[in-house]
Amino acid sequence: MPAPRPPVPPARQRGVDTGTHYVLFGGRVILGPDWKSLVASLILIYGAAGVFLGLVVPPLSRRYSWALMAVSALLVAVTAVFMARTAARDPGYYPRSDATGDEERGPRPATREYQVNGFCVATKFCATCMHYRPPRCSHCAVCDNCVARFDHHCPWVGTCIGRRNYRDFLCFVATTSLLCLWVMGLSLALFLTNTRDAGWAWGTGAARSKAALFTAAYSFLATWFVGGLTTFHTYLVVTNQTTYEHFRHRETNSSNPYNVGAWRNIKEVFWTPVPPRFGPLPSDPSEFEDEATVAERRDLALTVRGGRHVNGSEDGAEGSGGHQSHPSPPLPDGDGGHVWTLGSPRGSMAAPGQGGEATPARQRREATFSAAWSGSPGGTSVWQAAAPPLGKQDEGGAAEAARP
Repeated sequence: MPAPRPPVPPARQRGVDTGTHYVLFGGRVILGPDWKSLVASLILIYGAAGVFLGLVVPPLSRRYSWALMAVSALLVAVTAVFMARTAARDPGYYPRSDATGDEERGPRPATREYQVNGFCVATKFCATCMHYRPPRCSHCAVCDNCVARFDHHCPWVGTCIGRRNYRDFLCFVATTSLLCLWVMGLSLALFLTNTRDAGWAWGTGAARSKAALFTAAYSFLATWFVGGLTTFHTYLVVTNQTTYEHFRHRETNSSNPYNVGAWRNIKEVFWTPVPPRFGPLPSDPSEFEDEATVAERRDLALTVRGGRHVNGSEDGAEGSGGHQSHPSPPLPDGDGGHVWTLGSPRGSMAAPGQGGEATPARQRREATFSAAWSGSPGGTSVWQAAAPPLGKQDEGGAAEAARP
């Protein structure tokens, strides 16, 4: 008789054991919870664009060149593509992890420290998603998800801006700024043309150019918003900050652990492959610290080519997406050329009554991992994980991470 099939796990319920985002078409489209805001943004942008393409561009095209219509339609289409990619792509959600009930480990520490390019970065344990957050990860209160390299929750596209859609967001605001300038310029050109044809009678020219004056004023106001947003995010890219880090931590160039120079910061945003969707993070600080996992991770090398993970075996056999072939690593996503070293959680790891006894289980809990994310010139990045020497104990028996 054929072996019985394993039971299919129950589907997660939106807003109960997963975030408030919408999963459509088998996960190919991920929409944020603010879909009404997204619809309003579509009306505000492309309603005005329709008036521009229908009433402003045709008179100018008939008079000068139909290339004006082609360029205008191209700008509107490019803006729509980047907006759709920003709104419909998974921004970098980390799935909820299952809570562990191992009483032998004692109370879970509230924070965990990482060494990032020589700086100590402390992250919190997310009680909602039941995992320790990697550096630059934050929990969005609107989407109810932990987001990798969380920048902000954008109400205009109705979703979070994170590791996987930040580049599309930048292109969206930049092309929208360019579209606003283009609309304002052609609208004023039509107004001046009609005024000249009327013998420079400004009132007559305005009466003939009502649609042009509307789109000119509309695009002028929009340019202040999207143009300022483009300028601000250009500064964030050059200094390698996120909006969340900028307003929450006010990091300067001397204290920002992620700033590796303007050119490398720009390359990190625009020339780093977008990682596949993330798997669950460990919910317990010792989840990956047994001997079998340590031995496995000493030999583990995942190569990312074109956004797909490939198993680093000798025969080059292709993996199954990066998060099915192996358990998810503690730090599944690095940023550019940053080096992350996983330290110990703050506070004692000993269970009550153990004191300073160095049991094998406790030694495993005190083990730490170091992870490096390095990029190669050919657009191929390699993630490697290894186990450094065990940490040491202080006089009170608390576990202290081995510092690099």
